[in-house]
Amino acid sequence: MTYQAIYKCRLCGEITCGAWEGERREAANSMNWLTNDRDYSNCYTGNIERMITHYCDDGSIGIADFQGFKVVEE
Repeated sequence: MTYQAIYKCRLCGEITCGAWEGERREAANSMNWLTNDRDYSNCYTGNIERMITHYCDDGSIGIADFQGFKVVEE
């Protein structure tokens, strides 16, 4: 199984997919680093970010927050 980061736009509410993690442990580690209040700026979290820019369908530009990882069956 692989895991894909899921984001939700604050402006329009659209759910969008982000980067992939190959294993459950990697996904859990990335989530722990992203959701912890400590500074983990030196830790490797792959391409997973707390927030990303989202281009809404109506032309607006919003902020999408990391929601978690969805399991993707291969």
